[in-house]
Amino acid sequence: MELADYVQSVSFRMAQPDVPGSRAFRLAAAVLGRIGLPLDVLNTRLPCECGQTRRWLREARRSCPAGNFAVGAIINRAVARLAAGEAFLALGVGDGFPLLAAISGNPDKPCIGVDPFFGRPNSGDERCRAAFLRRFESLRTADQRLHRVDFGDFFTQLHDVPIGFCLIGASPGNDPLERLEASEPHLAENAIVLVENANSPDLRDAGLCFIRSSRNQYRVLLDRRAPHHGGLTFGNGLLLFQLLGQNAAADRRTGTPAAPALVPAA
Repeated sequence: MELADYVQSVSFRMAQPDVPGSRAFRLAAAVLGRIGLPLDVLNTRLPCECGQTRRWLREARRSCPAGNFAVGAIINRAVARLAAGEAFLALGVGDGFPLLAAISGNPDKPCIGVDPFFGRPNSGDERCRAAFLRRFESLRTADQRLHRVDFGDFFTQLHDVPIGFCLIGASPGNDPLERLEASEPHLAENAIVLVENANSPDLRDAGLCFIRSSRNQYRVLLDRRAPHHGGLTFGNGLLLFQLLGQNAAADRRTGTPAAPALVPAA
């Protein structure tokens, strides 16, 4: 199944992203969530259902409880379908779940997370960060890395690594439009781009503005906001689009990139 068909076929059993739900349901969901039951896993139907994929993503969720199962499944599927030599790049890793979703079951796919704020004091729950790093170190291969550098600095070091899938993730860092524009010269043919947190008009508009203003042509694969039950469906919303054909903005520079600083394990 092509990715475009896959993402359109993700569905939900009970809670829906655009339906408020009853007060009783919301109360029950809150109670079950507090005791650690992964309701989003139970609520989400995946096309081409694979029990192993569910197990991988559930393990990732144990390390990153704030992660979203449906979004993780889309990331995992897209990474699995990357062409040989193409990389997944997350510009902003949030609590780490998108990066774990990317590498789970994909040991042969280059996966790179970049976030200048990850691991800084007061940047989040230290126990969750430590749990993520333990899981990441246990799964990652040589081409799967996490860098704590500025987004702009990272791109001065990236020359000939084609990005098959770029995630504009949660980060207090610079404007998402700047990240999109910085990544575009490195996108591979028919690359996929995912903008998280599309419930925010500013973030969604940044993605749409990028599509309209680019020299390239893109098609939107999925544009879903989740005003209700985001934690059980599409998180804080997402905008997923694909480059059509070759990259008119391709960066032709050559050279050997310097190695960014790797985030130390906890």
